[in-house]
Formats: sequence, C-alpha cells, structure tokens
Amino acid sequence: MSNGGSNTPASQTKVHGVTLTLSSTIPYRFNYEFLGWSTSSSATTATYTAGASYTGNASVTLYAVWKYKPATYTVSYDANGGTGAPGRQTKTYGVTLTLTTIQPTRKNYLFLGWSKDRNATSASYSAGGSYTDNADVTLYAVWRYDPETYTIWYDANGGTGAPASPPYYGLRDYGVDGQIGTEESPQAYICRLVAVFREVRRVLTDDGTLWLNIADSYAGSGKGIWKGASEKTDCKNNYHADTTAAIHGMPVVWDGIKAKDMIGIPWMLAFALRADGWYLRSDIIWNKTNGLPENVKDRPTKSYEHIFLLTKSSRYYYDAEAIAEPIQPCSIARYERGRSDHTKYKGFNGNQSINEKRERGQECKKLTRNRRDVWNLSTNSYRMDGHFAMFPERLVEPCILAGCPVGGVVLDPFLGSGTTGAVAKRLGRQYIGIDLNPAYCRAAEDRIREIPDSGARELTGEQRNDGN
Repeated sequence: MSNGGSNTPASQTKVHGVTLTLSSTIPYRFNYEFLGWSTSSSATTATYTAGASYTGNASVTLYAVWKYKPATYTVSYDANGGTGAPGRQTKTYGVTLTLTTIQPTRKNYLFLGWSKDRNATSASYSAGGSYTDNADVTLYAVWRYDPETYTIWYDANGGTGAPASPPYYGLRDYGVDGQIGTEESPQAYICRLVAVFREVRRVLTDDGTLWLNIADSYAGSGKGIWKGASEKTDCKNNYHADTTAAIHGMPVVWDGIKAKDMIGIPWMLAFALRADGWYLRSDIIWNKTNGLPENVKDRPTKSYEHIFLLTKSSRYYYDAEAIAEPIQPCSIARYERGRSDHTKYKGFNGNQSINEKRERGQECKKLTRNRRDVWNLSTNSYRMDGHFAMFPERLVEPCILAGCPVGGVVLDPFLGSGTTGAVAKRLGRQYIGIDLNPAYCRAAEDRIREIPDSGARELTGEQRNDGN
C-alpha cells in the first residue's frame, strides 16, 4: 500500500520456500521522502527497501514508510547591470521566505528593489520583503537613474573655461547646509567665494578663463542681510523665516555699511580675487532690457549686473572672432566717405584701419568689430521650480564661445538650473557642474540630457590668442 501516496506497485506472488525480490517501483507522495516498506501502516522506519529480498511464507500487506520533507525552491538574484548581487536563497513549500536585505550597487543609479522582469521600471519586491511563490525564480535588480555624484567636488584636470554665478549675498536662503550667501557679514561672504574660486583656479589650465556673474546687494530695509531677535542670520527672501521684521533687525552701522547703503559686493569680490592671484581683465555690464521694476522712489531702478572676466595667467585663450558683433552702419558710412591724411586721428592710427587714409567710395570689407563690454540681453525665459536666479542662455553663450575651445571643459561650481551645462553641451564643449542642492542637480541633469550632442571640431594653434 502506498499509505497516502500514489504509484503503488502491483501485487506480487510469493512461492513457498522461494525468496521473492520486492518490486523496485517507488511510490510518490508530495512533500514526503519514501524510506521503504513496513508491515505497519504507522511505522516511521522501514523494514524492507524497494527491490529487497522477502523470504516470509505468508500473505502480507506492506505499507510505504514516509518522512516529511517539504519541497524547496531556489531564489536567485541578478544585479542587472550592477554589482554585489546577493547569494541564492532556498524557499520551502508553503513557508514565506524573507528576501535578503543585501542590496547591489550601481554607479549613478538608485536601487528600487527586485522584479521577475529584467526590464521592469518599478519593483515587485523590496529588500527584506516577503516572497510566497512556490517555484524556482530569478529576481532582477530594478534601477532608477539618480546621479547623486553631481553634488561633490571634481577636479577639472585641464579645464579651460569656468562660467559661474554664485548665490548673491543676503537675498535668499535655499535651505541647504553649507550654502553661500547667508554669511554674517559681506566680508565673510567674500572670503568664502575667494576660497571657492581658489579651487577653480587650481584646476584650470594655465590659459583658462573665469566669467563671473555677480550683482550688488543693499543693506537695510529688508533688501539685504539682517539679524533678527534670535541673532540668526536671515535673508530678504528666506522662505524659512518671517522677513517682515527685517527692517527692524538691521544694524545701524555694519563694518562701515549703513542701512540703505549699496554694499559694493561685485567690486569687493573682484578686488579680493585679484589679490588672491587672478588677473582682472574686464568688467562686462549685463544690461537687462526687460529688468523688473523696483518699488523705490529715492534712487534709479537697478537693471544691470556685472560679468567679470578673470584669467589664471597673463596669456590665455580668448577667441574674439567667435563673439564679434556687427559693425555699426554709421561706421560703414564713415569708411565709405573716405579719409584724407589731415585728420585728428593722424599720428595715432595704430592698428585701427578705419582711420587710415583712403579714397572716397572704397568698400568697407570688415563688417564686424570686437565685442563691446555692455551686453543688452533680456532676462531668462527658462523656468525651474524652486530656483530663483537663472540667467539666460544667451548670456552664457559668448562666455563659452570666447573662453573655451570646442572640445574643451567648462566648469560651473554653482550649477543651479544647469544653464551653463546645457549651453556647453549644445556648443560642443565638455562640462562639469557642481551644486550643494541635490534637487537642483537632478533637475539640471534632466535638462541637460534633453540637449542633443554636438560634434566637436579639432582645436588648432591659430585659435589661441596671446594678446593683452
């Protein structure tokens, strides 16, 4: 008798005095192991094995002897592009398996959990979760692209250009530890920026350039940094604090800066950077053609910001032709009128060919001029939730075109909304972005990823400018 199992062997005939070889057929019972045969239906040990000899001379019923042994299944893990996949686990029939808590790793990806589908974008099982299926299975790691590495400092290792727009002083608190712009004094703010750009200068090539966008701040009247009753430093647009009391907390005199004074942040920074080793080469004025109005009646509305061009060395890369602007129509007309040898310009023409003697009606072949240092540009049209200070792409373009060759590296130590990286990619430059706010980094990454790759051309020696 199979005694609860199946596949019972057929009965056999035993001849008196003749040894019988028992059937070799083994019965089957789910979740049990067959041990042999016994004359007792409740036996736990076998008297006879399948195929054994039987010598008794009497009719007998043999019962299958069983040992409970539930079925087991193998749960395997596949890191699916990552490393550190856990080892296999054994799943017992009818018993819930707790999946391993070991998680694989993959650079620039976040582990979400496990799935039976290799291509899944969401997880069916979490690390340490429950697994109840009674079947062999391979679980694949599910990943989400999450480049957290953008929040750490990098060495540009030969970078040739660095557009940057640091947080302005005393205007906003972005709620991130280590942020710049909420220091207790303008001097402390300048010192921190000098330290940042000292690292930038360290990683730039010797002919590298820094294009620094910075605006001024006002003291007092809630327009700049202030100290409230708690002595905690807060800002004009600090969305973590009530700013209505700013005017009451502003000191009357603050290191020589009085309430309502323009602090002079841009030139404080420019002179500090020059003292730290940078060459201060140009002060470019960004005239905002659509600047926001200000609620002031005792001074003109401010509608510009500074862009300082600083260099690591006295000789540096600068492609003037890449950002040349059209010559003015009045200059073309003046050229075509001709010029005698008796003018006020005689004696100091130098390389200004437009002032050289020439016949009337001569065609003006030079239709561009060196770009001037006042840039009339509207403010930004791109918007990113949670970011308040995004400069337009048209402001970054001339900085990259003139300051970095195609294929060179553009470093932005204040990545923000990712404008610099987006423009660099579009113009065929490599780029590195750094920001303390992980949310900004992720949003910038998404923005830059949408920019099509641009082919880079070979840099030639003629493109280098050693002028003063």
